[in-house]
Amino acid sequence: MGFVSMFRKLCWQENKYSRDSLKDLKSEKMKVVLRFIVCLVFCFVYEFGLFAQTDNSVQVRIVPVFDGKPIELDSVSYAIRAKDSVKFSSLRFYISAVQLFQDSSLVKSEENSFHLVDITNPESMQFLIPVTKEFNTLQFNLGLDSLVNVSGVRGGVLDPTQGMYWTWQSGYINFELTGVSPNCPEPRHAFDFHLGGYQYPFKTIQVIRSRTGQNKTILVSLEIRKFISEIDLQNKNHVMSPGADAVKLCSLLGSCFFIQ
Repeated sequence: MGFVSMFRKLCWQENKYSRDSLKDLKSEKMKVVLRFIVCLVFCFVYEFGLFAQTDNSVQVRIVPVFDGKPIELDSVSYAIRAKDSVKFSSLRFYISAVQLFQDSSLVKSEENSFHLVDITNPESMQFLIPVTKEFNTLQFNLGLDSLVNVSGVRGGVLDPTQGMYWTWQSGYINFELTGVSPNCPEPRHAFDFHLGGYQYPFKTIQVIRSRTGQNKTILVSLEIRKFISEIDLQNKNHVMSPGADAVKLCSLLGSCFFIQ
């Protein structure tokens, strides 16, 4: 190999090593920058408590039950008294203004606190409330207050397309329960309870309040047997508008919630 050829080869190798070194240097710099970005993001998340909902939160679970067992729609017949039974085809209701207390002191009010509990949608029957302080009491409304009812059309679970809204005069349906019973004289033996009303003297909203443990999960049971067994389905099987019957039945519903 001639001198010139050897010189060219050495120069090419030197340039190659220089290029490789430059690549390695750039790679190291990129690694340092990426580490810095990761650390910065972690510090931001920690500082502003973006993990708080997972680490410092309580889960509220709403479970409609019959004799303590979760209700099944359509397929199960439930005995309520001798020679009388029911099958449920729908069960939906609004919960709002969820709050946590330590005795009489307010600890946490849930923001945008509106939940449409639908037995056909398991996700609607549970939600998280971020909280960092001690509490021993849960409070919420069964139904929606007058301010919501007069505020016009709204979105989300309050959207009229959810099928839980009458008119601007009657407002929202706070509670819906439908099904069939052999004792109902109506066609197909159907019963329908669409309960609501926000104007005096037919306000139906109920405030539910109960002590609870300092637990990560609060179980709220709605015992439907206690409700339906108090109704003479042969004579009262359709309540579809605000009125005295709706007020009476919603008051009964208020006593059917049990919190653990």
